[in-house]
Amino acid sequence: MSMKSAIKKYIPDFVWRRLRKARVFVETIYVLIRDYAYDFGKFYKYSSAVRVRPDLESKIKTIIKEYHVIEKGLSLPEPRAGFGRDVVERVIGETTRFEAEHGSHAFTVAVRDALAEYVAFNRDHDLRFPAIEAFLAGGPAGSADSTGGTLSFARDDIVRHGDFSFADFAARRHSIRNFTGDEVPEADLLRAVEISLKTPSVCNRQTAKAYILRGKELIAKGLSYQNGNRGFGHRAGAVYIVTSDLRSFLYTGERNQAWIDGGLFAMSLAYAVHSLGYGACMLNWSVDFDRDRAMKRNLGIPDNEAAIMMIAVGVIPSELKVAQSWRKTLQETAIVLG
Repeated sequence: MSMKSAIKKYIPDFVWRRLRKARVFVETIYVLIRDYAYDFGKFYKYSSAVRVRPDLESKIKTIIKEYHVIEKGLSLPEPRAGFGRDVVERVIGETTRFEAEHGSHAFTVAVRDALAEYVAFNRDHDLRFPAIEAFLAGGPAGSADSTGGTLSFARDDIVRHGDFSFADFAARRHSIRNFTGDEVPEADLLRAVEISLKTPSVCNRQTAKAYILRGKELIAKGLSYQNGNRGFGHRAGAVYIVTSDLRSFLYTGERNQAWIDGGLFAMSLAYAVHSLGYGACMLNWSVDFDRDRAMKRNLGIPDNEAAIMMIAVGVIPSELKVAQSWRKTLQETAIVLG
């Protein structure tokens, strides 16, 4: 007789069942802690959240994050003269140091193009920035075809109906931060969600949901929890909140799957909105647990659902600007193995 069988002989079945459940619980908690420790180690090692990393890619990402603030500001419906001076100073300092160490780069050309437009915009408002002008004059010239700043469009340039290739369709999708303020019909909002139902999900579990906020009061309430919609959120005609149901995931190895499934669904939803002729802007949900919990509680979103992001949706005005958003090349992004 094995030791297990000998022990079990003297323990009632209901106690044995409880012990077995307790063991499974303890083992699961242990694995969960171990897996989060693994994730922590990776995040600590490679991210810049805990410490400033000196590697080239981190420097590039830091500058891109900062200078894109200038592009976003210039693409707003009514940019404020002189906006973002502290950001501009940081961008100039960081770009100067980068070019001194590594030389000119495609993204630093985009930085200079954006700053050149910033100077021109402020000159029209009788503001001059000698420090920026000196920076632009002292470095390599911007590109002949601007890669930074904003692009001007007519609405029909973005919303093209009829037959077209997906490549053309995707190229015309932009993050829109300029809306007319008109409401988006509920039928169209529901249609966009319906189009998105074919989004791939892990084992076809279809974990994503889209909560729709309509009406100025409810939209403002929802956007009050999100910190990236200043200057344009009040003009949105609706807001989606994309979530993913945590109850759908069965193993500790799926601890990040909610954000994968929810992110895929959110991208489908943005494309669906674009296909219906409206503008959309992805709004990140990088918040602490207090804000996450407050948003869910006050908007009636169940606690078992992970909030992935918000998406502002609106009617596109006849003329608008969008951030150029410099992109890496195909060669930098696609790695062919074998």
